[in-house]
Amino acid sequence: MHTSRVFTRWLIRAVHSFKQARNYSEGLVYAKYGTPEDVLELQEVQIPSVGRDDVKVKVIAAPVNPSDVNVIQGTYPLSPRLPAFGGNEVVGMVTEVGSTITSLKLGDHVIAAQPGIGTWRDTIVCHYDKWLRVPSQLPIQLAATLMVNPATAYRMMSDFVQLEEGDTIIQNGANSGVGQAVIQLAASRNINTINIIRDRPNIDEIKHYLDDLGATVVITEEENSKRDIRSIYECYKSAKLGLNTVGGDSATNLMRQLQQQAVMVTYGGMSRKPVMLPTGSLIFKEIKFVGYWNAKWIERNKNSGPYHQMYDDLIRLGVEGKLKPPKCTEHLLQNYKTALSQAMTSFAGSKQLFVLN
Repeated sequence: MHTSRVFTRWLIRAVHSFKQARNYSEGLVYAKYGTPEDVLELQEVQIPSVGRDDVKVKVIAAPVNPSDVNVIQGTYPLSPRLPAFGGNEVVGMVTEVGSTITSLKLGDHVIAAQPGIGTWRDTIVCHYDKWLRVPSQLPIQLAATLMVNPATAYRMMSDFVQLEEGDTIIQNGANSGVGQAVIQLAASRNINTINIIRDRPNIDEIKHYLDDLGATVVITEEENSKRDIRSIYECYKSAKLGLNTVGGDSATNLMRQLQQQAVMVTYGGMSRKPVMLPTGSLIFKEIKFVGYWNAKWIERNKNSGPYHQMYDDLIRLGVEGKLKPPKCTEHLLQNYKTALSQAMTSFAGSKQLFVLN
């Protein structure tokens, strides 16, 4: 590790230890909705005492997702009570447990079991059921980003069609965090993926990166809009499942490649343009169009059998190296404006990650 980076990590730990001795936590707080760079403030907040059903967690890393920014802007359906800490995903280590807790112990690595606990801070004290234990050998960057993108990919591949070996999925936004997880989960099950991405200056680099993750085919939006694109698909079964996070023309071109009675799942709207449903696809191809919101699924199914099976499978694949974390750029909390700016930049190419301990 580079000398300056080692020193930075040492300094973080020293400052954290000093604040812990004073029983204060440092975090990014907002008291009103608005532009994150304007409403977020780095503040010291007193750490509450650990109740009998609580655990104290020292945060190791917490990512910045576009939805985190939307929550702060007040444009997302989740609305925490203000003032609130930013962030929803996290990986941390248990440093204190309440007197009734037997499911967690000191030193355990944990991730947030649900959104909404506010993760952009160095210490969190809350009810034990808001945490899910993960093995310490799970890579930190993957653990920190497991709840949103891999979980979304897993559910969309599980809940709408019965996928079998040799089937095909087609998706746009394939270089996104969800898209990368879809590629890897599909490859682990010998399922083909046709992956559509926007053209960009480093298009060859992105194609090679997705190929290395296990993508079957990677094409651009422009290529997928051409009428002779069918030649690309001839080697594979027509797509049984379509995954749309873009909308607009991209969604229309995607659904043209779906087979009879396929399902298209929309889970995002990056283009901010509506999904237009062709009458022929609805009537003659009998394609079903559905939406998926991961936070709502977790709210409805937390602690259910499918919930625990999902995380068991994702963790196993992560430990085996078959599910890799996205590329990450690490930031200190003090550099939150840079992290937020990069998180909302087109073609950022990496996940922005606050590293605290």
